[in-house]
Amino acid sequence: MNNETHNNRIPQGNPSITRLETVLKMLVKQVTGQLEIPMDTFNGRVEQLADRLTGEGVIVLVGDLHPNYRAQRDQHVQKWVNAYAELYYLLNVGLFEITDEPTAYVADNKYPLIVVFEAKTLVVIRVLAGLIIPYIALRQADGKASRAELRGMVEMILEELEASTLPYEKYTHIRDRGILLLDTLLKSEIRQVSLTNFSRQFLIDTGTSQMTVEDAPRPDSLPELPKQKANTMSLSPKSSPDNILRMPLPNPNADITVPIPRPTMLNRLNQRTGE
Repeated sequence: MNNETHNNRIPQGNPSITRLETVLKMLVKQVTGQLEIPMDTFNGRVEQLADRLTGEGVIVLVGDLHPNYRAQRDQHVQKWVNAYAELYYLLNVGLFEITDEPTAYVADNKYPLIVVFEAKTLVVIRVLAGLIIPYIALRQADGKASRAELRGMVEMILEELEASTLPYEKYTHIRDRGILLLDTLLKSEIRQVSLTNFSRQFLIDTGTSQMTVEDAPRPDSLPELPKQKANTMSLSPKSSPDNILRMPLPNPNADITVPIPRPTMLNRLNQRTGE
């Protein structure tokens, strides 16, 4: 991949990056009750922390929003989270007929956005974290996703979840709806950042050839924003990792919980397939 695509880098000492690692550490402590970080690189620590959370049914969604759109922050966050929630429902209900309701809440009011997304079906959470999020981060950065590639991506996800035994009509409905939801995420004004690499290799179309993808844009490759972004950062570069978050992360019942629509996917699928 052309490195020029991802040249908008924030130095690892930037308070945005320190804040992200602090949030991840706090979450791991809350979720697992312990914190061990043997990795000595920033990317290694972030990936390790994110992987531990994924194993507990927690995804940390990270993305940036251009200052021009921040007055409508809540609407953009809601649409962004809803797309991930519906993908979760689509796979969880369509494949397993499980209708647990995920919860989501924002970590704070700073940028880049950090949203904590929690759900119970780990196999679906792992697909979201290990395939869908890295793919959105990759293709938002270069803007080259074709419908054929989106279809291939969804079919790979369904293969990963062993969906080949589904009735044809249900399979095609899930696949086609999945394509639309991926397209919604690609067009989001929130620029996705992936905390982990792809969980498996796959081929993408580079325009002239195909190449194997293993890596996605990482948290030190946040989207380019104009210089006034620095004026919107509410963190001081002099802050230490221990005092950046002055209050504990909220629980899912806090006022800043992101409401997620109740699952109706099962009824839609049953109506569609005549079950």
